[in-house]
Amino acid sequence: MRALTVCQPWAWAIVHGSKDIENRTWHTHFRGTLLIHAGKSRDWFTPDAIEGIEMLDHRRVSPNMPGMAYGALIGRCRLIDCIPADVAVRRGYRYVSGPWCFVLADRVALPRPIPYVGRQGFFDVPDALIDTPPAKAAEPTLFGGPR
Repeated sequence: MRALTVCQPWAWAIVHGSKDIENRTWHTHFRGTLLIHAGKSRDWFTPDAIEGIEMLDHRRVSPNMPGMAYGALIGRCRLIDCIPADVAVRRGYRYVSGPWCFVLADRVALPRPIPYVGRQGFFDVPDALIDTPPAKAAEPTLFGGPR
């Protein structure tokens, strides 16, 4: 499955907030399911970014809040279009800075963040990594230890 690294707090805003576009300097013809990978860096977690998300989503965000993962796959969506920033503005999208805007639909969080090394551009993640259910904890025995 294809993935795209997005810096925090923007990855969080895609998966949990109202950010339905991703700004890029490059155009793509790709359409389809896309995993959202939250980058490891906290450099983009600036007061302006926090203010923008809080203003648009009416939620408080902070670098250490629950659900704010770094260096992990955190969500899934469908990339349905790639449009120039001026078109995105005319269509009423928010978070537009462009020059290209990937239009994202059906944005959902994964059940838990999956640690994974990101890359620039699109990159492939084994489907089995996403489709594997979480490991089940061992059931305790009568004496409190695992069976």
